[in-house]
Amino acid sequence: MVTSERLQCVNGDWRNSLGETSLKGLACESCVQVGATGYAGFDQRNEQELYFFNRMALSVYTELGMIKELSTVAQHRYCLGKAEGQSMTVIASTGCPAVVVPLVTAKSSPETRQFKLIPDDFAFSDADECLKSRKPTNETVAGLQHVTCNVSAPKQLLLPAELPVDMWDLHIEADERTQDLHKGYSYCGTSGALTTLDFGQLFVGEASDVAKPRSRCKFAPLIEFGEFKDTGVTRQKTSNNWNGWHDLLADNPVECLEGEALTAFKLEAGLNKYRYECSKIGGLGTCFDYYSAQVDVPSFGQEKTHWSKPMRMLTVTCGHNSVLGGFHFEFSEGGRWGRVRYQCCKAGGAPVTFDPRGQLSQLVSPFDGTYCPTARDASGRPQYGSSNEQTLTFDRDAWKWCIGSDCSAATDVASPWVL
Repeated sequence: MVTSERLQCVNGDWRNSLGETSLKGLACESCVQVGATGYAGFDQRNEQELYFFNRMALSVYTELGMIKELSTVAQHRYCLGKAEGQSMTVIASTGCPAVVVPLVTAKSSPETRQFKLIPDDFAFSDADECLKSRKPTNETVAGLQHVTCNVSAPKQLLLPAELPVDMWDLHIEADERTQDLHKGYSYCGTSGALTTLDFGQLFVGEASDVAKPRSRCKFAPLIEFGEFKDTGVTRQKTSNNWNGWHDLLADNPVECLEGEALTAFKLEAGLNKYRYECSKIGGLGTCFDYYSAQVDVPSFGQEKTHWSKPMRMLTVTCGHNSVLGGFHFEFSEGGRWGRVRYQCCKAGGAPVTFDPRGQLSQLVSPFDGTYCPTARDASGRPQYGSSNEQTLTFDRDAWKWCIGSDCSAATDVASPWVL
């Protein structure tokens, strides 16, 4: 057996080392692919690439950034990582390490994967942890947890296409706000937009109104701050009278442009003017109109006793994964009622990257590789060698194909490729 053959031209004929013309008298012996337990199943389904992908380390992160950065050391990437307890979270950083290995298991469908977390010391064991989907509760949004791996647990079999939704929920959880709304106005900061607006807090503004405001900011990928604009609504903060308050609110709707959401609303006490800020939000979706509850307005007089109670009863809210795109006060003097028409825009996604970081050597079988024939043994069976100088031979005493001390089950087949 030879690993190569040379043809020579003799008197116009191509002859081989046996003296025969062309390749006459020669036969080819196939190379074989050797893999660990499980490779044969992938080979039978013609999905060999999944065998190798089961060792591929992935870095998972979202990329958020502003058109004009507020800092020279801005951290654009939010890496998937562990939080306290069993929770997962997103961690701001300039770079993200490999964190998971997506596995195809006996229980997974062609679309799902079990995501195994990479241990800090890369020492994989039976105590390894995997990602698990988490249902929303009254106190927490949906998201991801890390628990001990179990191939039979359905909640550990995740659709990669749904991980961006889970990452968004982790952003919301990491960005939970308790002090967004300042006295008499709202300002959402660098990564949020208004999702709920409390008219009592904004337009009445007494201590009881701002102590427990219902206005809320929600995480949204802000990419550019807007500029404050006058609403046209005026009021003297020190006065209990507000002349024509209903006409002022109705004649001056607050509206953001397409792709923008309301990120601040305040009373400039020195100017006696209400002002607002709309900022550009990345990936902002479709906007829809809604109406608040209709409240009774017994009188449209300028005294505070007439307008403070209706204001305190008015709240607009966009719910989960939506932000406020604008609002417009409406009223009927004849019907003696008031309400707010407002616009909510979907904000439920951030660009997620699955960055392959190569195969983990700790998960690679020591005898993986392609083995090609190098010689024949006494029984006529081929002996194989690999590029890493390992040999695959047939042990005639044990009736097994072996690479070093690692052997197959007993067999009498002439070639290992059928094992």
